[in-house]
Amino acid sequence: MTVDDWEPDWTEIYGALANSQRRSVVRYVGTTSDPVTVFDIATHLLLDAGEALSEERLDALQIGLSHLHIPKLLSADLVEWNGNTVEATPLLAHIPLETLYPTPQNAVDSGPATDPGPDERSGLI
Repeated sequence: MTVDDWEPDWTEIYGALANSQRRSVVRYVGTTSDPVTVFDIATHLLLDAGEALSEERLDALQIGLSHLHIPKLLSADLVEWNGNTVEATPLLAHIPLETLYPTPQNAVDSGPATDPGPDERSGLI
C-alpha cells in the first residue's frame, strides 16, 4: 500500500505539527537525504535558534526529543525512528515544508497570539 492508497489521520498530523519544535524537526528531517541521529537534530535545533552548544543543553534537548517530540511525530506517521536514527516517511514528502514557517511570501495575519501550549511552555525551545 502506498501513501496515496489510504487517508492520513489529519487530526494526528495537525496535533504533531502544532508545536514549533516538532515543526523544526520535521523541516530538518524532511530536507535531509540521509537518516539523522537525535544528536544531529538537537544540534541543528540549537544552532537554528541561535543558542550556544553546551553538553547540558544538548542532553536536555535530546531527552525531550526522544521522549516527547519524536514519538509524537512517529505516531503521526511523519517520521520513522529505529531508536538511533530518524528519517522522513513517504507521507512527509506530501507536506509542503515551506508552509511550516511563514515567510514574507506566504505569511498570513493570523490574528492575536495564542497560548503556546504545554510543549512550548516546557522550555525545550
